[in-house]
Amino acid sequence: MTLGAGACLIPLVSYFASEPARARMGSSYLDGLIAALRATRKAVCLHAASSLVALPVGAPSYDLHLRRAELTLSDVTLIAGELFHGRQGSGPQLHSLSMSYNPEITDMGVTQLVRAFPPSLTELGLVGCQLTDEAGVALLSWCESAPYLRLICVEQNHFSRALKERLQDLTDHKKFLNVVV
Repeated sequence: MTLGAGACLIPLVSYFASEPARARMGSSYLDGLIAALRATRKAVCLHAASSLVALPVGAPSYDLHLRRAELTLSDVTLIAGELFHGRQGSGPQLHSLSMSYNPEITDMGVTQLVRAFPPSLTELGLVGCQLTDEAGVALLSWCESAPYLRLICVEQNHFSRALKERLQDLTDHKKFLNVVV
């Protein structure tokens, strides 16, 4: 391809673009999440991306269920980045997130996710992800300050007995929280 004099290339907004850049270009903040899900090339993620595309205009919330999606740390990094950008946007809020049965998301991936979780999150599932106390401590810290969290399912991981007890103890001061560990 040859460009004539005075021609310029206009870069496409990628899923790494900032929220303000997307807003200036007229994109919904969910576009970045959709692009990240598609970039994984995983069937479950492609289906979730299609569901987000079909989300009705004005929908107050959405669920993101990526169970058994064969997610890797790289995939989680992309998704967490877009969830973080979505925290600052207006529009549908993340209500329920499940990445259960993805053993390759790693403790580091969960630590990245925790930083990206929006306050609107009410349900979280990370069952059977081979997580250890490193991820468990990050989850515990997040749970303590999550204002709307009502359910967290993290069973079938490699948490110590002490951490499992600390997670269960959350229900002592968060009466509406159910913890499955």
